[in-house]
This record gives sequence, C-alpha cells and structure tokens, in this order.
Amino acid sequence: SLDSVSTEKINLENRNEDFTTRQVGLNVVNPKLTLIDTVVDVVFKIGEKRIERLFLVPVQTDNKEGTATVVLYGARSILDALKAENLQVEIIKAESGENSLRLVLPAEIQGKVEIRKFKIN
Repeated sequence: SLDSVSTEKINLENRNEDFTTRQVGLNVVNPKLTLIDTVVDVVFKIGEKRIERLFLVPVQTDNKEGTATVVLYGARSILDALKAENLQVEIIKAESGENSLRLVLPAEIQGKVEIRKFKIN
C-alpha cells in the first residue's frame, strides 16, 4: 500500500479561491507498483488557516439543563470571534413524540464552518 504519492506540478499562481484541478498525472517512482488509476482530481482550499474550536453550549430540554459539546471547523478569524452564546440548540419534536436536537449556527457563518462534533452531555 502507498502512504502518499506525488502528482505532476500544478500552478498556483494568481489563484485566490478554492479550485479543483482534474485529471492530474501521478508520479510513481517505485517500479514494483502498478497503478489502476494513473490520474487524480486535486482539490485546493485557498484562504485563511482553518482550525477546530470546541464550544460548550447550554441546552434546556424537558425542564433539564445541560450542555452540548460542539466542535466547529473553519477560518480562524470566524471561530475566534464566535462565542458559545451565539450558538443555539433547537429542540425538534417528531410526530412520534421523540425530541431531536439541532445545532443552529448564526446566519453570517452558515456555510462557512463545518460541524465536526455535536453531542449532548
């Protein structure tokens, strides 16, 4: 098995947003390897450094208070500016009577961060 493999050079000049380069050839120097696919698509994420940040968000369900552990992934400036009180846990009652919980992100960061973990403690 391979741990990593290099590709042909890809020019990043004048790139200022995310992009995908399709059908990039692989450079394999090991003569004992035979590749099934000799090209790949390479995805580039260009922008500010992304980080993970943990938040403890207050939750109230059926007269019980608790917290939710939330891990978000996104641009450092967005997550550094975000406070736990800006996050909201919404209770959704199903027809069966069961409650399910959903994390509500502020409108200005929706689509800009990824929810990596959402767990009720």
